[in-house]
Amino acid sequence: MASSQARREKIRARREARARRQMLYVIIAVAVVGVLALVAFSLQQQTKVVTPQPRPYAQGKTMGPPDAPVVIEEYADFQCPFCARYATEVIRQLEETYLKTGTGKVHYIFRHMAFLGPESQDAAEAAECANEQGRFWDYADTLFANQRGENQGGFSLSRLKKFAADLGLDTAAFNTCLDSRRYKQVVEQETQQGQARGVDRTPTLFINNRKLESPPDFAQLRQLIEQLAANP
Repeated sequence: MASSQARREKIRARREARARRQMLYVIIAVAVVGVLALVAFSLQQQTKVVTPQPRPYAQGKTMGPPDAPVVIEEYADFQCPFCARYATEVIRQLEETYLKTGTGKVHYIFRHMAFLGPESQDAAEAAECANEQGRFWDYADTLFANQRGENQGGFSLSRLKKFAADLGLDTAAFNTCLDSRRYKQVVEQETQQGQARGVDRTPTLFINNRKLESPPDFAQLRQLIEQLAANP
């Protein structure tokens, strides 16, 4: 009897020890998941801060003199990675070559083509709110630098507001503008206008109202500009 009782006690002790270990594993697992969630949330909130570039030749969503012989319109979506690359690789060279130097040859216009999902619409509206404070281009640069895939939270309202704070905008005015969706119809109408003009991908360029079938690299764009400027 004593031996049988001892065996039962040992079995019960082992079961209790196993249960305690399992509970400990559960607690550790929950803690790890919590830490990972906090890390993921922290990473989600991090933003790349873009150094504002002086653009005395910019006015609203345009750059360069309105009476220039060459008018370039670009339809772009802030979630589009090709648009981000085009902005840094081609449009930046356009600025350096034709706009900063005051050649008077080019008038550049940015137009919204917010067609990749709800965050495209929100980002475009936010850029319009930044435009109220004369900071459209700085905000556009920030959006392109902070892409995180399509509709994955990269352009959540909280992040859009943080971009404005990072740039030193009047955040109260910006947040009121964004929350009110003041520019919802403006962005929608501009997107619809692009669709009516046959825009079905981004970036899409029009030069002197002629649609280009594919966005040119800077060498090709420069050649077009020089040809048109020489024969206005």
